Amino acid sequence: MSVANGWIIVCPADSEDDVDAIGDSTLYIEYSEHRIKNDGTENLPKRPSDGTVRGTLASGWFGSSDIHSFGAQPWYPYRNRIGAVRILDVWLPDNGKYLFDGLNNCREFDLLKLDTAQCDSFEGMFRGCSSVTQLFDLDRLNTERVTNTSYMFLNCLSLRAVSIAGWDVSAITETDHMLAGCSTYVLASKGQSSLLDRVAPGTSESGIWRRAIQ
Repeated sequence: MSVANGWIIVCPADSEDDVDAIGDSTLYIEYSEHRIKNDGTENLPKRPSDGTVRGTLASGWFGSSDIHSFGAQPWYPYRNRIGAVRILDVWLPDNGKYLFDGLNNCREFDLLKLDTAQCDSFEGMFRGCSSVTQLFDLDRLNTERVTNTSYMFLNCLSLRAVSIAGWDVSAITETDHMLAGCSTYVLASKGQSSLLDRVAPGTSESGIWRRAIQ
């Protein structure tokens, strides 16, 4: 028995088999008690309790280093169903590479408990998340070790505002196509102007906001 990273996708009751559903489900990530039952099978991560009864679309366990490559996230086969992401406990992945890649119908990310202190890459982190409109939680991410933000917001077509004002950008050297396909306002600090000059060279400014024009 141990405590492990668990993930679970919950959907409206009785819609588990609705193969045509889009963005109707929530992906939860939290620590849960992971054990092997007497018959040798694993238990499933617990379903979050929020006062409603919902169906379980999929669930499982993953280690901190399981999701470094494109399409390797355990929830990737269900990506079209995911409309929101909620991290319920402090989650410390050892890399942010392609973390939420391809969640093209996800409109909301609750990332206040995502701890990126071990991450050295954010490459493709939100690539293809074409439905999300704002990402203010990113402001508090630990970026001290991050060197690569290439393709981080590639084709985030609906993104209108993102904050990186709290980032330490001193180690970031790779920024290819970080904001490609976006027309978003970026909240940044004066010390981050050199980064913005690289990732959004054609910009309009309004105070400490810059709008990336792609």
